Amino acid sequence: MRVSKTLFVIIVLAFPILLYIPVIRDSLSFSLNKYYFIITSVILGVLTLYKGIRRIPLKNFWDLIFCLLLLCLSLFSNFDRVTFPPIFFAILSILIIGFTLLAEGRPKTFFLWFSIVYLILSVVSLLNPSNFQNSGRFSGIGISASVFSCYLTAFFILYYFNSSSTKSRIVLFYALALLLIFYTQTRLNLLYFLALPFIFWLSKHKRFRWVYLIIFLFMLNAAYPIYKLLNKDSFITTMRYDDGKDPSFQLRYELFERVLLEYSELSGTQQLFGAGSERAREVILTNFKYDHMPHNDFVRILYDFGIIGAILFLSLFIKIGSRNEILFCLVTLYFLSFYHNMVFNLFIVSLIFLHTTNRNEES
Repeated sequence: MRVSKTLFVIIVLAFPILLYIPVIRDSLSFSLNKYYFIITSVILGVLTLYKGIRRIPLKNFWDLIFCLLLLCLSLFSNFDRVTFPPIFFAILSILIIGFTLLAEGRPKTFFLWFSIVYLILSVVSLLNPSNFQNSGRFSGIGISASVFSCYLTAFFILYYFNSSSTKSRIVLFYALALLLIFYTQTRLNLLYFLALPFIFWLSKHKRFRWVYLIIFLFMLNAAYPIYKLLNKDSFITTMRYDDGKDPSFQLRYELFERVLLEYSELSGTQQLFGAGSERAREVILTNFKYDHMPHNDFVRILYDFGIIGAILFLSLFIKIGSRNEILFCLVTLYFLSFYHNMVFNLFIVSLIFLHTTNRNEES
């Protein structure tokens, strides 16, 4: 039985488009990410078992070891309850094995056409007033403006690297996507999207990709302190809040400080190996009486999995992002999405692992 990776490319790319269906978006959007990809990984696992185990490339073998270590770490201090992170790392392990064993197929065409379809649906959704929040933010196709911005950016990256179109068509796609992201008022994503041409240029420097990714991580983690120093009347603030006040950032910064403070009070062992899966969310729930989510997944993985787990986690994706141009761009987008509680978002992660296991994409 010869099963092509193209089948799973279609399954993965169909996920964000399903959110265009109102009944799915309104009733299942928050749980769809979890169950959709759990079912996908089960199917992939069954096909892998049917196909039989054979030696996987060394680069994918070490990815698998990293994921299994993270799985063990997430279970270590969490054996008394069921949470999603261990399931997430188990799914990553299945993706690595499964995508490696599947036949390559010809998925580039599907990356291209799904990107175009998603852009068209996004533009059409501008005509529906219900896709605008009371504050005027455009939420597009998805559960939030931030998630939509990340998905649209991911599809533009796929289009850019898989299209043989003229530059004018790529520029048109970029301009439309930029306009849509501007309407979402998701400021960090807007800055990232404006910087994408420069990020594409950086991705061409094969020897220095891992260095650029580390610098990018430091820059992202400096975002809160830098923004806090900005003048309240700066464009970054006033594009969403006319009075110059930014309640969204104020809450995010309070969440960030609280989790860091609680982390500093953990025992030495817990600081090294973590307090357990989803404990950072419990800190916020206890102190703010609502599950706001950390809105900074860097401190979230630090608190939950400790210094060891955070280094393993980030090193895995730095290692992966250093392999080729498209992976570099997808991994930078994934790191950016940490500010939108998307560390366990299986759509972007699946895109990364689809390209990680492509045998002909080392560049």
